[in-house]
Amino acid sequence: ELEPTNVDSTVGLGQLLMEKDPAAAIEELSKFPDPAGKPTFDDSFVHVELVRAIIKLATDTKDKAMFECEQMEKSLTISGKVMGWDGIDKWVEILDNRGKWDMLRRIYKEVAQYQLGPDQILDETMVEGFFKAKGWDV
Repeated sequence: ELEPTNVDSTVGLGQLLMEKDPAAAIEELSKFPDPAGKPTFDDSFVHVELVRAIIKLATDTKDKAMFECEQMEKSLTISGKVMGWDGIDKWVEILDNRGKWDMLRRIYKEVAQYQLGPDQILDETMVEGFFKAKGWDV
């Protein structure tokens, strides 16, 4: 059994499983521990792979509920905290095209607040303006 804290082995196994069995890839990648504090690039790397596996499984099985699963939101939030909103844009676009605006709003708020830091308050007017520009204000 692989050590779930080894990023290379976790991602490598996930990638090997991805083509034939994305559900198994999700299971293996999910074993990687959540960040204890500030997420790192390694955390983001694993969580982007999780998002890829979830999207592949959802697409392959036509299971629309997979696009709304808790792991999808958690993984995009962790990745966004590390890479910024622009770093997860590809995945945001996929969810946007599927109308997952409530989830995207939650992810955006959490990522934006994280980037500001704990001592600053997120400007709700700016956030609502961003949502309106994206068409997520419905």
